[in-house]
Amino acid sequence: MPREAQCAQARAWMQKAANDLKAIEIVLPHKDGPLDTVAFHAQQAAEKSLKALAVFAGQQPQRTHDLEALWARLPDSDRQSLAVDEDDLELLSQMAVAPRYPGWDDEFDDRDTIEHAVAVARLVYQAVAKCLERQGCM
Repeated sequence: MPREAQCAQARAWMQKAANDLKAIEIVLPHKDGPLDTVAFHAQQAAEKSLKALAVFAGQQPQRTHDLEALWARLPDSDRQSLAVDEDDLELLSQMAVAPRYPGWDDEFDDRDTIEHAVAVARLVYQAVAKCLERQGCM
């Protein structure tokens, strides 16, 4: 795929990730806001950001919610520049499915955990955006 097409696809993925972060910004400030929704969108923002980087690297994005698997497929140079803790990716990966079904509260029942997940999602998004900017793609 030509570089401009890769950049266009990467930007499209990043726009979707930005929309997930925007949803979080709307819901999270409310004391009674649904934390399951916030958890899901945090995972989605990180997933879409990593898929943007994969597309830019010439990869077909995997159909998976496993952030560690997406991370592992990225070029070494991209992983080093992102400096993301793999334990945090594992936490976010668990938020892809569980929050959408009853009983998820048993796993992620406190606001601190959700706020940490949001911080990680923002970090991933910002790191990917900077990486794409350095490559002239944003």
